[in-house]
Amino acid sequence: MSATTEFNSLTGKEVSRKYLTGLIGRARKEKSTEVISRLSGMLKNNPGIDRFVIKITNQIKENPPAKKKTKPATVKRNPASKQKPVTKPLQRTIRKAKPTGLNSPEVHSNPNSLAYRLANKPENVEYYNIADHDIAEYLGNIEKKQKESVVISLTGGQGSMKTRHCFQLMNAFGQNYKIGHASIEEHPESKLYLDKATQYLNNRALQSIVAPEIKTMSDLDKLIRENDVIIIDSFTKVQEMCKGFEVDKDLRKKYNGKIFIVIFQQTTDGKMRGGSKSQFDADIVLFTEKKDDYRDNYIYADKNRYQDKPLDGLHYNIFSGSLIRKSDPNRKLTFNVQ
Repeated sequence: MSATTEFNSLTGKEVSRKYLTGLIGRARKEKSTEVISRLSGMLKNNPGIDRFVIKITNQIKENPPAKKKTKPATVKRNPASKQKPVTKPLQRTIRKAKPTGLNSPEVHSNPNSLAYRLANKPENVEYYNIADHDIAEYLGNIEKKQKESVVISLTGGQGSMKTRHCFQLMNAFGQNYKIGHASIEEHPESKLYLDKATQYLNNRALQSIVAPEIKTMSDLDKLIRENDVIIIDSFTKVQEMCKGFEVDKDLRKKYNGKIFIVIFQQTTDGKMRGGSKSQFDADIVLFTEKKDDYRDNYIYADKNRYQDKPLDGLHYNIFSGSLIRKSDPNRKLTFNVQ
């Protein structure tokens, strides 16, 4: 097989840099200049890549085998005739220009290019199956990432029922996923904790949730690696265990395929205590609105990367466990009985 034929057969194949270097060597022996030019340029422009998926948009035309030279036939002419011999016009070979820009093989073989990623994107994207309809509606269609994780921050003042809402979230996710609850603020063996578990969690969720005592970062790391959804109560307590702890570098980018729900305390001016940077890093930013009557307390999203509906119409009443429908102000609140 010639170097040109081998080059044309590469489209759709994954090959190594070493293989392509060897093919360039064979092309030099056969004087296949176009093969040498295309492959050398691709390797030169991508010095840090060892594996290539090749897509050839314009194949190289094979040169026909060289014909044996034959002596031209001798034409006897009549000396009396002044007619000149007929000569064939010269034929010029026009080569196709080397593909450049978006048509070049370098673009489609570079795994960092958007063209490569779109051509190789997964056909089926997996989303989290949240069992509670109203919680699923206000959280949106959350992607289950293959790389990195999703972070949901939940901020509220003292007594705003943010811990109770975490139990509602644990029950919703616990129907289909393994839940790890890092309850550092409230001890998981306390009566207060167990009373909330009885009130908000059904039997299926109780079997899916683990709540070990978290005293060290090693305890937290183990909890994260063994579960799908991790609730951390609270960010301040984790920072006390690990100075410099951040949502982005220590949770979202450190682990793959998880959901983190992290509770933050609220400052007097309504911001996340010790977590202004986390508000930018989190994928979903939730706040609790505290009312004089605790039964009117609700959750709302200040930011949600997975929501295509207007956020001001998605307020979740914690006491009733249901969305507040602005379109129907007289609607009676529905209570979820587990």
